[in-house]
Amino acid sequence: MLNLLHQPGDEVVQPALTKRAYTYGSNMNYEAAPAKTFNYRGWDVQIFLTMVRPTICSGYVDIFEDAVHRCRIVLAGQMDEASAILSLERRSADWVEEWLSRNHTGKTGFSEL
Repeated sequence: MLNLLHQPGDEVVQPALTKRAYTYGSNMNYEAAPAKTFNYRGWDVQIFLTMVRPTICSGYVDIFEDAVHRCRIVLAGQMDEASAILSLERRSADWVEEWLSRNHTGKTGFSEL
């Protein structure tokens, strides 16, 4: 099977590794530093990217409410870094807007991730 993302001799560009205060599963207390962080309507957003080539990347955005991880949105495809960040910014804002637009009466809420 041909791997279109990695070709022989390709260098995978990763951001510098930093220790983070929270972990996702066992042995995962080191993750790449966020490509971008911002606050959107009271929700903290962190965008992470891995550039395989100048126009091929994968990434995700983590969304936090009051320092509690609420959502992760994943992205992969052929795009440059700026386009990937813009896409993840828009997707995270859309997710927050949808959550805020819902009626939150009763016992609805988040389950633990």
